[in-house]
Amino acid sequence: MFKKFSKLFKSKYKKTQQTIVKIRKSSKDIQDVEHTDKKLWINRETILPRVTIEEFIGAPQTVEYEHVPEVYFDVLQHPSSILSKSKDESAFYVNHSVRAPEMMLERLQDQYWFPESGFIISDEGVVWRHSILGQFADPNFLTTYAVENRKSKDSKDEYFYWPHLLSNAPKISGLKMIATHYASHNYGHFLLDMVPLLDFASKHSIDLIVRPLTDWQKSFFELYNIKAEKILECSERAYKLDDCIVSNRHNAVSTYCASPNHRKVYSDLLDRIKTKYPNVVSKKFPKRIFLSRSDAKTRILKNRDEVENILKNEGFTVIHPQEYSIPEQAVLFNSAEIIVSEFGAIMANVAFCRRGTKIIEIIPSNQKDPWSVHLCSALELDYLVHFQEIIPNATKSVVIGDKNIDNIYFEYRCNIAKLLSAIRTIDTLKLDCIAK
Repeated sequence: MFKKFSKLFKSKYKKTQQTIVKIRKSSKDIQDVEHTDKKLWINRETILPRVTIEEFIGAPQTVEYEHVPEVYFDVLQHPSSILSKSKDESAFYVNHSVRAPEMMLERLQDQYWFPESGFIISDEGVVWRHSILGQFADPNFLTTYAVENRKSKDSKDEYFYWPHLLSNAPKISGLKMIATHYASHNYGHFLLDMVPLLDFASKHSIDLIVRPLTDWQKSFFELYNIKAEKILECSERAYKLDDCIVSNRHNAVSTYCASPNHRKVYSDLLDRIKTKYPNVVSKKFPKRIFLSRSDAKTRILKNRDEVENILKNEGFTVIHPQEYSIPEQAVLFNSAEIIVSEFGAIMANVAFCRRGTKIIEIIPSNQKDPWSVHLCSALELDYLVHFQEIIPNATKSVVIGDKNIDNIYFEYRCNIAKLLSAIRTIDTLKLDCIAK
């Protein structure tokens, strides 16, 4: 499916490029500025004037506001962790210090916004730096259909922007905060990247613009009492924004180093859930749970049924997260004492766990994606990792955009004996995880 999409995407892009080249050739002798291309560039070093929150949400101006400061915390290796055979990968799970970046908010004027890709580009062809840094983001700006790739004299790629091709983009007036990004359809990214922005927007009554929302995403907006009239869902290719609030959370990179300073955001959200859904709080949730990815089409755990049956004998309840509402998931995690989980977005829900909750995460090798160990360490959870080798010749790479992704589709098995040993160890040992 991804390969088919990629071919279709590139075919559309090729036709768009041909159209742009025709416009460029026919516009050489035209002095109309609107039909003139501009060299695209990314200002990665911009430091905007830093202001107070009152100044930030006041009159329109190009400024920034530090909502949450940076902080350092420690990852402490559990003595019973089973590390990856890859030194590069295991380095994330041994003792080391982690920098959780600050959460910045920036206020920009006169920008083009592409909801699906998250690109933000000014009239002058300046790309907002945080809109192109994500893991699966489009580095060549294909999704704009307004950028031409040319070769320089020394055969390097150069990108030129045609604002004329965006002249019919719908205009959105007034101050708006962007509250989704290109990866926000993923539960983990939405919970860790977007929820802190919803928390901010709800406290300052700021209108939001978003990609079309799913039902589960809408439930978070409801929890923050953000009314429908405060949300504008945007399905067009591009929009012209005259005044917007953006954040470095939009690059989907901060997810990998979640901040301990956001702990209050999730505890406050849990309080909202308990107040709004007393019937959920009154339910009796199990203390020992196994989070099963039984509906997964990627990262296939081949002996999942065996793992589930063994863990049931150890007093665990098998949980299929897709069967639970957002409020139920939050209270479930908050109630748990020990959680065994397959690697996946559902691990983001540990944000609702109490300090000291015991976590065993089963991770297939070659992920090199340490967001979950960082999150657990930042929240002072008792975390143990259980790496497993991928089954040889059971992998399949896919193409997303112009990238070949080789760590999504594969099969692996869990060593049951070692998992049981880890469970019995973590039941009796406690790791003293203290965030700085």
